[in-house]
Amino acid sequence: MQLDAVMGRVLHSLPHNGAAGHSRLSDPFRLQVSKKWELFQGGGNRVSAGDNSLPGTIVGSCRDWAAHGRCYGNLPSPGSVIQGRSGGLFVAKVNDALGRPEAGAAARCAAARLDPPHRLHDSSRNARTLPRRGSSMRTALLAGASAAALLSPTLALGLTPEEAWQSWQDAADEAGVALTVADRTASGDTLTLTGVAYALEAEDGTTMSGTMDEVVFAAQGDDTVVVTLPESYPLTLSDPGLDGMPPGSAAMTISHPGLSLVMSGTDDGGTATDYAAPEIAVTLVEVAEGGTAQDISGSVTLTGVEGRNTRGGGDMPSVESAFTAAEVAAAFVGTDPETGGTFDFSMSAADVSSTSSGTLSSLYAASDDLGALIEDGFAVRGEGGTGPVALTLVTEGMPESFSLDAGMTGTSGTVRIDGERMEYDFGFDGTAFTASGSEIPFPQVTGGLGALRTLISVPSTPTDDAQPMDLTVALRDLTLGEEIWSLFDPAGQLPRDPATLVVDLGGQMRMLTDMFSEEAMMSAEAPAEVTALDIEELRLALAGALLTGEGGFTFDYDAPGPFGPGSPAPDGGVNLRLEGGQGLLETLVGMGLLPEEQAMMVRMMTGMVARPAPEGGDVLLSDITVQPDGTVLANGAPLPF
Repeated sequence: MQLDAVMGRVLHSLPHNGAAGHSRLSDPFRLQVSKKWELFQGGGNRVSAGDNSLPGTIVGSCRDWAAHGRCYGNLPSPGSVIQGRSGGLFVAKVNDALGRPEAGAAARCAAARLDPPHRLHDSSRNARTLPRRGSSMRTALLAGASAAALLSPTLALGLTPEEAWQSWQDAADEAGVALTVADRTASGDTLTLTGVAYALEAEDGTTMSGTMDEVVFAAQGDDTVVVTLPESYPLTLSDPGLDGMPPGSAAMTISHPGLSLVMSGTDDGGTATDYAAPEIAVTLVEVAEGGTAQDISGSVTLTGVEGRNTRGGGDMPSVESAFTAAEVAAAFVGTDPETGGTFDFSMSAADVSSTSSGTLSSLYAASDDLGALIEDGFAVRGEGGTGPVALTLVTEGMPESFSLDAGMTGTSGTVRIDGERMEYDFGFDGTAFTASGSEIPFPQVTGGLGALRTLISVPSTPTDDAQPMDLTVALRDLTLGEEIWSLFDPAGQLPRDPATLVVDLGGQMRMLTDMFSEEAMMSAEAPAEVTALDIEELRLALAGALLTGEGGFTFDYDAPGPFGPGSPAPDGGVNLRLEGGQGLLETLVGMGLLPEEQAMMVRMMTGMVARPAPEGGDVLLSDITVQPDGTVLANGAPLPF
């Protein structure tokens, strides 16, 4: 609602004679804005209710709502907006005609820590106005501005240092991190914590721990809180000895000079954190194995870092994140204590970015069962990528020597996990590598890959009806250096064309078990039923030959299948096209790589399933059909099997 509209309603509803009942500022008071909007205040509480149909809408305090799950007095209609404030804000809509809040609103109310509840009365009786201070116009302006501040959907939400610190503790609880403080001091708008220790232990006994000497939360007067961390602090990782290995540990230092970290409130009672740093570095201090220090050193450094994390309020908070870094670089060197060999590894990625959003389950902190979390409402979506990536690895005397230089022009990936889908989509472009070493019979080996993409998208939970599925593997433009080709084709008879393999499948499937349950997935029972399979693209290009295909099949699990008990009845076909196949076959025979008798067998099989293309040349076509009774046809003729 715009400020002028609110002020107009206030002016219209105020008594024309300017009379006002006496009231101390600390007493509960009410300004009757109109028959449809009211603003209530009591002590530190403020609760407003907006209703577009019922006059004199009344709501109880936020605690009433949290405790009883509905409003008091006349019930607001569905869609009414309920807002309140006491050091923090919540905003929610009424869900139904009983005045109950939308899902999660009661929990957000409780988190607001409002004053004890008090009953409010019907606006049609005993209405009072604010104590008059100055002219009625000034009172109206102040009241209108207050109402606009509460009712505006773009309202700026304040955050106190205590609330910012509580947000840290809530996030730590959700992640299973134990967070303790040696001492705390509150002075004015500043909260100072000393000896802030954090620890996390995984199920396998691996632990992460560290301590920050001082953390300061300081209110800025603009409804934000600046958090100041030490410029550096320690972090230790340790494991009890996994898979027969001796116990190990790694001590590191995290440093971020110039870090800016600002927290603010969100419109659902949560918090947002904006951060930026010229550089963030994680540096190895010591690595030990079996109690013996190892000769390993290195660091991971992020430069030009910016980001924002948002965590909503309630038992199942929404979460969002956005992150960018101009570059991420890593460098490690070390010596193998057994062989005395050395290694030197470095990697860099430019233009790194990621975004994510989702909903945390109320079970998030207590359960590692992803299936249970999804059933409770857990959901996450994310995407990320990089610009150019470079990697170098050099080893000496381990026991052999090896050198690798590799790079990519870019990478990308997306992920989705929720109650409907599980999707992973990852790819990279423009890969090139050069390798050499004492075990490689050439001065060096070179190669490249134009693009790689892997995609899996399937239903995440059991369903009665079949749901869409997608599976893709694509390797495009694979090249190898002449040093590899010369091993089997020194005369250069085979074309050096880049090789490509693409398998792109779609269709429908029905998930039968919890795919995140190890026990269910290890069962002898099939975890899913594929009811339709679409071959969107099939492509294999190699040594001058090209095989392509497309088609589709359906599978009826209610009909007896021809391929054994429990198998479905298939129905469908695939259309194939082979270009340059005969020429490749003759070249392989001429090179001595394929015996003539084996080539003859290939020609016989090809004659059974393929036909020459109408345009002639070295092109073969084949239409393969599978019928429900198991009959397989090639170009309309049954095959003898």
